[in-house]
Amino acid sequence: MAEFRFSPKHNSADKINWHHFSKNTFEKAASEDKPVFLSLSAVWCHWCHVMDETTFSDAEIIDYLNENFICIRVDTDKRPDIQNRYLMNGWPTATFLTDKADVISGSTYMPAHEFLTLSKKIKESWDTSAEVARQRAEERRLKIEEKIPEPVHSELKLSTIDLILDEYQNTFDEKLGGFGNAVKFPAPLTLELFIRQSQIKKNPNLLYIATATLDNMAKGEIYDKEWGGFFRYATERDWSRPHYEKMLSDNAAIIMNYLHAFEMTHRPAYFEVIQKSLNYVDTFLANHPNGGFYGSQDADEKFYAQNADKRDVDDMPPIDKVIYTDANAQMVSTYMEAYRILNKSKYLSFAVETVKFLLNNCLTSMGAAHYFTKEEGPKVIGLLPDQIWMLVALIDVFEHDPRPEYLTHANDLVDIIINRLSGNGAFFDKSQTDEDIGNLKVRYRPVRENALLALALQRFSIQSNNKEFKDMARQILSAFQFEQFKEDYISMAPYALALSEVLGEEVEEAA
Repeated sequence: MAEFRFSPKHNSADKINWHHFSKNTFEKAASEDKPVFLSLSAVWCHWCHVMDETTFSDAEIIDYLNENFICIRVDTDKRPDIQNRYLMNGWPTATFLTDKADVISGSTYMPAHEFLTLSKKIKESWDTSAEVARQRAEERRLKIEEKIPEPVHSELKLSTIDLILDEYQNTFDEKLGGFGNAVKFPAPLTLELFIRQSQIKKNPNLLYIATATLDNMAKGEIYDKEWGGFFRYATERDWSRPHYEKMLSDNAAIIMNYLHAFEMTHRPAYFEVIQKSLNYVDTFLANHPNGGFYGSQDADEKFYAQNADKRDVDDMPPIDKVIYTDANAQMVSTYMEAYRILNKSKYLSFAVETVKFLLNNCLTSMGAAHYFTKEEGPKVIGLLPDQIWMLVALIDVFEHDPRPEYLTHANDLVDIIINRLSGNGAFFDKSQTDEDIGNLKVRYRPVRENALLALALQRFSIQSNNKEFKDMARQILSAFQFEQFKEDYISMAPYALALSEVLGEEVEEAA
């Protein structure tokens, strides 16, 4: 079993008797008739570290939790399946569960006095009416399951793309780029949609939405102008006051935006952002010489506020050296585009090495694992995003390094997705396992991931000359109606991207 991870600064959070999220842990809670406390934390998360250093280092809280609760610690990056089912609006998440893993109550960061008050309230309620707490928590889970829509069989229309573009345009910040007027998150798939549609429709206004956003991001504090790379999000409308963690997956997608914008506009400013950001990735996140990329770099406002010549590498924020399959595969695709657009062979070479690393260490007979470490090996097998991004990476590498084994592995992944994740036209986000308990029993058919799968299958159908994959892509997209995910800004863009590829190719064939 892996050790639990805590704040890199001094803390006593390890004095809490933490357990892993497993059936055995909940059976222990049942046998001792105790409620469960779940801590969802991330190694890059500032407030997670603060909670470790304060709330979870408070001697009274440590003693109270150890005596009255069974405590579970979950690393959110290693277990996105748990995160997606128990997260309380952000990190850290502090949630109280029944011994059946159903939610009683929870919140995000809490200072020590608030946390202790809530803990005592939960314990007193459990002691007086545990069965009522179990029943109410189970009812909440069942209501969630009832609200999960079944796949439909809708007609696919290119006009849906225009409806989606309109939704985004209505929220576009004309003055400072991005979408909305408050907290600014990069929206790489949305920008990709506007870049591609500007080409298809020959509409410069669509391209402007993408370039205005990229221009303001590059000027803003969300971009590390000293070392390159992008922080996770900005708390202000003008892309300032960022949260300073750097995520591999975010940077892969954002750099891809700048590559495609540079390809269209040839703006030197984009080239500079690309070069500096890829250099950051290569210097700090690439696992030389073996291949692979590390997952993230921790947030540290004081460090990043310094000029480059003042930054001491020995004092830089810690890097999470876990190899996450989905994020690695995304960066492989970005490196392949960097090779194609910039014509620099070093990106092709390292992308190929990374694919070899992933195939050797993260791919199993049951599918792609979510992460790999030397100590643990491949772990958490069968999550949909890992299968999709690995499939996309294989497709991208094959286009420039056409080895038959890449297509063989891609075919195997599609078979695994069909056999283990199929859900009546669309696909579930995770496979079923014997360890499923509580909210893990609930399986979702996420629009975003299904759209990305449809997009990958459409490309794979062309690459493999297999029409069945194209038919699968159509089937997936037709399983969702636009009204179901209208205003779901995370899902609309990938759906429109996939719809454009699937239906656009049919229009070309008809012509």
